[in-house]
Amino acid sequence: MAKSDYTCEKCKKVISKSFFSMGTFKKFECPNCGTLCKDCVNSGVFSTKCKHCGRKVITKGFINERWTQI
Repeated sequence: MAKSDYTCEKCKKVISKSFFSMGTFKKFECPNCGTLCKDCVNSGVFSTKCKHCGRKVITKGFINERWTQI
């Protein structure tokens, strides 16, 4: 696994950055469920919430070879 790859703790998929992807590579962290992929969160206009427990999640981006909160 590369440094930017991660495993979604709900759907168990390994998420990796595509060579052709544009923009910031993101992951989401729920206080109850852990690290989530974009398929396991509801993205709203003002907040992003976990589909499983409904809690607000923290968005992190892979910038300058490390994960930082956006």
